[in-house]
Amino acid sequence: MHGALKCYWTFFRDATRLRSVGKEILMRVQIKLFSVLRDYVSDYDPQKGVTADLSAGATVSDMLSHLGIPMSKVPVVICNGRILQATDTIQPDSTLHIFQPVAGG
Repeated sequence: MHGALKCYWTFFRDATRLRSVGKEILMRVQIKLFSVLRDYVSDYDPQKGVTADLSAGATVSDMLSHLGIPMSKVPVVICNGRILQATDTIQPDSTLHIFQPVAGG
C-alpha cells in the first residue's frame, strides 16, 4: 500500500474478521464482565457486554490493560470453556468472560 493511500480498509481472511488501521492489524473481540469488574468500563451494558478492537496477536494481559483492569485484581478469563493465562494469545472474534476470583470458607 502506497503512502498516499493512507485510508482505513477492512478485509476478511480465513473467515476471520481483521481490520487494518494505518499499518496496524486489529481484531475485534466481545467481552463480558462480571461483578465489580464492570466498573472499569464506563457505560457497560451487562446484556451486550463490550466490543474491543485489539492488535492482532494480543494477549490476555494486553486486553486487560486495554480495559484498564489491573492484574492485581487477578481476574479469571474464560474463552470457549477454557481458562486463559495472562500470556495466552486471544483469537479474533472470540467472546471472553472475565470474572473476579471468589474465595470463601
